[in-house]
Amino acid sequence: MLSGVEVPGPSWVFHSLNLSEHEYKLVGELDFVVLCPQGLLVLEVKGGGVECRDGVWIYTDRFNVEHRREEGPFRQAQSGMFSLRRRLVDELGHAAVRDLAFGFGVVLPDCAFDVHSVEWSSQMVLDEGRLAARSLDRSLHDLFVYWREKGGTTGLCGRDELARIAHLLRPDFDKVPSLQHRLDDLDQRMERLTDEQYERLDAFEATPRMVCLGGAGTGKTFVAAEMARRHAASGEKVLLTCGSSNLAAFLRGRLPVDGIDVLTVDEAVGRDCSLDPCDVLILDEAQDVLNTEALLELDRVLQGGLEHGVWRVFCDVNNQSGVVGRFEREALDYLRALGVTGELRRNCRNTHEIVLQTKLLTAADLGTPSAGHGLPVSFRFHDDEDEELANLEGHLKDLASQDVPLGSITLLSTNSFERSAARHLPRRWQRRLVQLDASIAAAWPVSELTFAPIADFKGLENRFIILLDFCHLREGTPEFSLVYVGMSRARAGLWIAMHSSLRPVVEALNLRNLPLVTPDLEVVDE
Repeated sequence: MLSGVEVPGPSWVFHSLNLSEHEYKLVGELDFVVLCPQGLLVLEVKGGGVECRDGVWIYTDRFNVEHRREEGPFRQAQSGMFSLRRRLVDELGHAAVRDLAFGFGVVLPDCAFDVHSVEWSSQMVLDEGRLAARSLDRSLHDLFVYWREKGGTTGLCGRDELARIAHLLRPDFDKVPSLQHRLDDLDQRMERLTDEQYERLDAFEATPRMVCLGGAGTGKTFVAAEMARRHAASGEKVLLTCGSSNLAAFLRGRLPVDGIDVLTVDEAVGRDCSLDPCDVLILDEAQDVLNTEALLELDRVLQGGLEHGVWRVFCDVNNQSGVVGRFEREALDYLRALGVTGELRRNCRNTHEIVLQTKLLTAADLGTPSAGHGLPVSFRFHDDEDEELANLEGHLKDLASQDVPLGSITLLSTNSFERSAARHLPRRWQRRLVQLDASIAAAWPVSELTFAPIADFKGLENRFIILLDFCHLREGTPEFSLVYVGMSRARAGLWIAMHSSLRPVVEALNLRNLPLVTPDLEVVDE
């Protein structure tokens, strides 16, 4: 936001910095600190929508998720400014900051803020309208003028004093964005619909029948949902179907739109559609259900049938076809003969590290990573379940120490919960852990730590995935397919627990598949 701002004289901008001493918090975080001869500004930035109800501030982010805080943005910025000023005076003395005007402001780039209160001045607010009417440079200049006049500051802080202040700030502040900010940045990039996906949406609208192929993370479910919205907006009756009841519940929770029915394939073919077939059929995760028997049933529920009706089929034939259901290649070939085949190649879910490590271990193609770099993929080998449990709890504690919300973490196992090492987690974790079902999927994401068998999590994702209970790893088996599915569910962090006997198997697979990946893969073996 501030990279292109021009401030006269020597200046520093600190982003997402942790204040080691705060007036009433153990640790305070300042979004931006601007230091220049005109003064020092603490800026609190709130993207999305902002409202206050009964003294509680509610921030709605760009994904329409609400975040509630009792402390408002003006109080956050003000307390951070006073804490920082006190620290500078304690360390450098009053003389060093005598000519330095201190101030704060709240930046609201996505909304207009015309609320008046005795708690703040309108001059402290840089909202959408003000930023549009005046450049950010000018808005910051006005904010400096406001605080200099308010504080009666007449001089400018000298270069030497500024350098001393900046030198003190550096050891007191973490200039590297926190893990949470890195994750937020990844989420924003992953949620943006890529140009390739727009092209596919346009292609779907231009042809009545289309098969879309793509690896996990290439946005098939996202495009399927968007196509359902577009057809429904045109007045068509849409049936969006898949094999998983959890995925159907997840999609149903995000498509509360008239004209769209979201059902599992079993539910769809089990009802009487002879009198009122759908106008458009959209089949997601087709590799779970695509066989001759299913085609005959789906042909019945679609106006015009599969040969003459409007349908879109999304399919990943990498390694998912062996996880659930019965997949027949001939059924897919039949559909491809009836329509146009497209492909999604750009991965918009997984980080560079996760995409490459998945290919390195399974040889599966997740497409070209576009979300950027993230955390290294970590393998942790154990000799028995007790060691696996200890490693698991240690990793959970490490994530908690970095302020990762429990809702961002999902434990995935090759087994049911009753047979997983997760069942022995201490009570501090068990009381915050829920097992995935349709109701949880419909409300996704949730605030609790979640557990699911890998097969039940198909079509879903989370920031951090922990894979558990791998004791066998042989190609061509359902468990090997589960590795691919489980790894590709992670958006930012992937941690894999495996029995020590699998270490040479993993090493052999990595070595064999090395030519498939680029040489900059970073794998961490703890």
